[in-house]
Parts: sequence; C-alpha cells; structure tokens
Amino acid sequence: MCFVYIIKNHQGLFYKGFTQDLGKRIFEHNNDLSRYTSGKSPWVLVYFKEFETKTEVLKEELRLKKLNVASIERLLTSFQVE
Repeated sequence: MCFVYIIKNHQGLFYKGFTQDLGKRIFEHNNDLSRYTSGKSPWVLVYFKEFETKTEVLKEELRLKKLNVASIERLLTSFQVE
C-alpha cells in the first residue's frame, strides 16, 4: 500500500508527498529528518489517501502538487483525518 498525504504547519505551509509508511513519515517530518520540512515543525497530517500501486500514488501526488492554496483548502473541507 502507498499513501499520498498533505501536512500543514503552524505557519500555514503545506507539504505534499507520498510514502508506504505514513506514521513513520510524519515522525520524520516532525523530527527534522526530512530536508524540506526540517526546522518548520510541528507538522499536522491534514489529508491522506491510500492507493494500491506506486504508479497510482505518484499520479495523485503530482496532481496535488499542482494545486494552489485555495484548491487545497477546498479539498480539506471535504476530508477529516480520524
């Protein structure tokens, strides 16, 4: 299984990515083990979606990375992390 995800920090910055281990990846973001998000934590998981194949998840990640902030906010209003 693969996941595409969006995290958000206290400054309102979004980061979009994919992983096979969502819990581990969020831990890495919050413990400065990821270059782009280092020093900008804490990060909160605000969106994720599971896919069967890496091909599918990469396609969705690319789509998410093209979204502007307003489009991301609209996506998030229809999604609730449990």
